[in-house]
Amino acid sequence: MGGILGIVGGLLVIPACVLPFAHFSTGSPSIFNPGDPAGLWFALEPGAVIVIAIAIGIMLAVSTQRTLQIVAGSILLGIGVQTFFLFVAYTGYGFSVSERPGAASTVIGIVGAICLTTGGLLAAVRAGWLDRPPSPEST
Repeated sequence: MGGILGIVGGLLVIPACVLPFAHFSTGSPSIFNPGDPAGLWFALEPGAVIVIAIAIGIMLAVSTQRTLQIVAGSILLGIGVQTFFLFVAYTGYGFSVSERPGAASTVIGIVGAICLTTGGLLAAVRAGWLDRPPSPEST
């Protein structure tokens, strides 16, 4: 389940980066199309999130190694929290300066980040707690 949520979260970040996060009379910038070539550097971080989230999601879906699942789930949890705050910042920017606040891209990005965070948490907890080998005292 954690791997699937990781993949879904990574895929949701794509439209969140393609759709505009603010609306102006001169244009509507998005993370992948900021309107200024120097602004493309800001696309590096969500681009890395997309690639890492999908790779970790696949790894979590197919791996049976407990340690790998804990590490991968923890990484997914971390990038999910970070991505959440990235899109909260874009939401704040849109509400602050946009002529028409309330861009759908930021909502999609926040939902994607919640999927990443939840998937990472589920994977790490499942591998770390639920699938623990039985302790010697319980036998």
